[in-house]
Amino acid sequence: MPDALAENSSLPVLPSTFRSSADNLAEPPPHRFTALTVDEFTPAANVGAGSLIPDIVDDGAKKSKLETVQDDCLYWGALSTAPTLTTSLTAWYINRDAARIGNTLWDSFGNTSAPGQQLGWINVDPDMAGSNEQVMNAIIQGQAWIAVVVEANATINLSHARANGDSNYDPTSAITVYYAQARQETAVGNYVLPITTQLLTSSVTAYTTGSAQRYFAQITPGTTVNQTAVQLLSQAPQTINPAIAWAMVNLRPYT
Repeated sequence: MPDALAENSSLPVLPSTFRSSADNLAEPPPHRFTALTVDEFTPAANVGAGSLIPDIVDDGAKKSKLETVQDDCLYWGALSTAPTLTTSLTAWYINRDAARIGNTLWDSFGNTSAPGQQLGWINVDPDMAGSNEQVMNAIIQGQAWIAVVVEANATINLSHARANGDSNYDPTSAITVYYAQARQETAVGNYVLPITTQLLTSSVTAYTTGSAQRYFAQITPGTTVNQTAVQLLSQAPQTINPAIAWAMVNLRPYT
């Protein structure tokens, strides 16, 4: 995967806790896996020492039928235990908003006691993560499986659009999700995306409901109704429902 390991001098050096510890789901045989450090491909100034990115290495030797069967058993055995290992799949939450939307959603993403499967979510400091371009490069280079970015001023933009009846407001401008499907299609398709999507759906729905209730209480104090505010809402109904949403960006599609 040479394109996934291209140099990018603008990539920030992230602490080791931000990098994926391992790829728990292997690619199918007949290839053999060897863990290679990023430093073997990319200068340490760009990525940092010790970051593990798996690379498929063909051993160049013919395998016996027994060896092939053994490889198959290892591969499918790894998949059978994958549902219990999803917390080892590193995922980033980047709160550029630093206000009600970003803070509220993190309450759900950071809730490690929630039932069901979970990814290994890390709340990454936006300054440490760098620009969205740097985040994309980090995902491509395997430092995390997925990144959920709550964009800067998401809360302010929503409030402004409601108050002014902005018909051009785009709910998906609030959140951007970056992932690389080709890194490992089975892991991404069966675990990373479904878990993230379910979490986004539940947390965004809860926020939207609460936000709408607060706003309606604000524009209808007591028995009076702020007709101007109601009229403005009719011009921009998307500011109430869905209010916020997310855009998915697949940086490396699986083909």
